[in-house]
Amino acid sequence: MSRIVFYHPSPRWNGVARVYTEIGRALAARGVTAAMACPAASAVAAACTGLEVLPFDDRDSLLSDALRLAVLLREFGADAVMVNNESEHLLAAFALRRNGRGVLFRHLRFHLVRGSRCAWCRPGSCMARPRRRAPLDR
Repeated sequence: MSRIVFYHPSPRWNGVARVYTEIGRALAARGVTAAMACPAASAVAAACTGLEVLPFDDRDSLLSDALRLAVLLREFGADAVMVNNESEHLLAAFALRRNGRGVLFRHLRFHLVRGSRCAWCRPGSCMARPRRRAPLDR
């Protein structure tokens, strides 16, 4: 049986916490053991009905937080961790690497601008019209 942890260090209930809770409940209905790693006395922990709550208070020290998360994941027996941003990714990657097992999932945001083109792309690339390349001279 798979075991997944949704890592949400913020005590505030927001869109990410709502999505994590809904995904966790859907996975739990399919037999996956899902848990939310969040501050124990928070709105997130109170709203996580149907999920196991793993108490994790962020202490603003990356190394100590990563070591504590590694212990928490090892005790839970996590096979996968879901994170939302770069700092959470770094923390969970270190914890999983320290444990020697686990898969890390990260939500990536793609910001689109008008014309359905990526903000970082130049005209003629990405989702825009593909460029034609000249044939190679041989």
